[in-house]
Amino acid sequence: MDDARDLAFRYVSMPEPEPARRAADPDTPGGIVGELLRRSARSVSGDPRDHANPAYFEADGWTYVVHQVLLFDASGDTFLPPDRKSERRVWICQEISGLPLEEPAFAGAAHCPEVVLDRTHVEAALTGLGDLVDFIEETFRRGQLYVPVDELLGLADTDRLPLAMAPAGRLDIPQPTERSSPAVGADFLLVGEPTADLTVTGLAYRAPESLLVACTEGVIELHPLTGAARWLFRLPGCTSSPLPQPDGSVFVICGAALVKWHNGALTPVAGPFELPAHLLEGPDGQPWVLSGSGVTFGTGQSTLALTRAGDDLSDQSHYPLSFDAAVRAAVSLGERRFLLVADGHSATTDLKRGTGVGLGEDWIPTPVPHPHHAFATGPDQVALASGDGSGTRVLVRSLNLLTGLTGGGIDLALGRLHGVAYDVAGSTFLLGTLSGSDPVRPRHALIRLTGLHQGGPVALSSARPEPTSAEQRYDAVGLAARGEKRDYRIDDKPRESGGQADVFYAVHKATGEPVAFKKRKNPGPRATRRWRRELDCARAMGSHPGAMPILDADALATWYVMPWAEATAEDRRAQLADPEELRAMVLSVASALAASHEHGWVHRDITPANILLYDGRWRLADWGIARRPRGQTSAGGPLTETGVVFGTEGYAAPELARDAHKEATPASDIYSLARVVAWILTGTRPQPNVVLLPPSRKISSPVRRS
Repeated sequence: MDDARDLAFRYVSMPEPEPARRAADPDTPGGIVGELLRRSARSVSGDPRDHANPAYFEADGWTYVVHQVLLFDASGDTFLPPDRKSERRVWICQEISGLPLEEPAFAGAAHCPEVVLDRTHVEAALTGLGDLVDFIEETFRRGQLYVPVDELLGLADTDRLPLAMAPAGRLDIPQPTERSSPAVGADFLLVGEPTADLTVTGLAYRAPESLLVACTEGVIELHPLTGAARWLFRLPGCTSSPLPQPDGSVFVICGAALVKWHNGALTPVAGPFELPAHLLEGPDGQPWVLSGSGVTFGTGQSTLALTRAGDDLSDQSHYPLSFDAAVRAAVSLGERRFLLVADGHSATTDLKRGTGVGLGEDWIPTPVPHPHHAFATGPDQVALASGDGSGTRVLVRSLNLLTGLTGGGIDLALGRLHGVAYDVAGSTFLLGTLSGSDPVRPRHALIRLTGLHQGGPVALSSARPEPTSAEQRYDAVGLAARGEKRDYRIDDKPRESGGQADVFYAVHKATGEPVAFKKRKNPGPRATRRWRRELDCARAMGSHPGAMPILDADALATWYVMPWAEATAEDRRAQLADPEELRAMVLSVASALAASHEHGWVHRDITPANILLYDGRWRLADWGIARRPRGQTSAGGPLTETGVVFGTEGYAAPELARDAHKEATPASDIYSLARVVAWILTGTRPQPNVVLLPPSRKISSPVRRS
């Protein structure tokens, strides 16, 4: 999935192509189209923008010849007549408005049918909404020159409506409440007829007379009191709850993509995502997507992530999360704080500072099993809802995030819960199936809960103070982060240059804060994997006071931003020779290592240059060669080669020279930290396998006390 996501990010990050560049270059539109074709066609040859040798593939006895034209600039593009009777010619352009589709250049000859696709088809394929080759073949099957991507996905077919519901007061239906807190009440609003044709995937509040029901065939608008329903739009493959916007548009997840529907038009805006993917409302109503799964039972590789989306593919930020748990849902807590709701325990993460969730003592017991639904009910208060596992009861419980205590709640006679929505007046709507109804032809029911909401969104219970320290000021940089290099004013020359990256002094334009802009030197997939690993670990540790936080990064993993440090341990050796100063440094770095080791990460490169002074505290940085937790080796195999000297000479533990992947342990980091302490106290650079001790025993005091 990383390769597919990178392809989408490369597409939106492309500069205007220069005429001299080959269109088949991976960083040009022709290269992107070629890679999309190769995903599904067994053999693709040629170049989509080279008219002398265009891209082509064969299927069902036809040769499909693909020309990529007009995606950015129409100048110089010409349309050629067909060459062979067995050819089917495909034109891929920026948009069809204004193109002379009826002229012979497009219409072609009778023996050479042609079709036209535009960038909406390309973007739908990039986000995983569909397959570019399937779009091509389906357009030919329909015998039309151009078919909008909406129609190819089934959006225009709105005849059959599988949802029929009536007010519950007309029916002899017992009340849904089995048990509840005194302040919480429940009423049936609507009950549906038995149906086998409806698979509900989510619910959202749009207006007092409009709820949105997502199902596997699209999104239905439902009146909560009368039961009147109509298709808002058809889109096969919808999952998760929709997210309506004030302008009338609606976001919804379809397959692995996030799409936006507005005035009958469909636009892919983010993806592809690891499944399962859940849409949620973030700060200021922005769409965010929780996707993938965390590591459970200590094996596999985590794909858990939160992604902020915007109005198009170019406006999204991806945050891999570090929470080894079965995360089912997420709730926005304001700014970029989120509650991650998981089986057993839930935890908060602050994406302004990092993607970690702290250690176990910071987690909150989850009061319901399999909590697929979570929503805000007031300041520092959320509610969680799920089935109890029996198939006959749904549990709703309030949870106080400050105390971790469970408050009021209610038990409902529902077999399954499909969606939860809430309005500004304090009502909560639940859509599920009646307990005891036929599992093959269930009856759906809409219930309204009252008494759960305390008023106001979940947020910190007190107003945020004015920034008074560097850490608080840098929160503003993290909050504004969007992966855009143009947000920073960067020096022309690097201040530091290493084997893997250059570090530039820069200023965040919006806040005026000085930052370190670290830019990767080496291209290629292997360097990209290492850089992503560094980002994953640094972000996981970013909220720890002994680790340097990552404030911003681009989607293609070519640069990231962190606070500008005052100094390194290498710069302040004389100061650190003081026992109290040394003890403070060792305590801070050791606490960061304890946290990383708790989660299975081993740094493997602790040196004076990687210990930075920031905001009056020493912090560990540069996780570029860190080893992932056991069982979570990077996709594509280990990056560490056996027998290759690893780490920094003199500071690296001896076992790293044998097999830095298998033999690296937390003890390797402790060894390196001790070598840093020895260098500070002696002023002598460590040499491999040479004992280095200070002239007195004063080294033992700070190490032992730490």
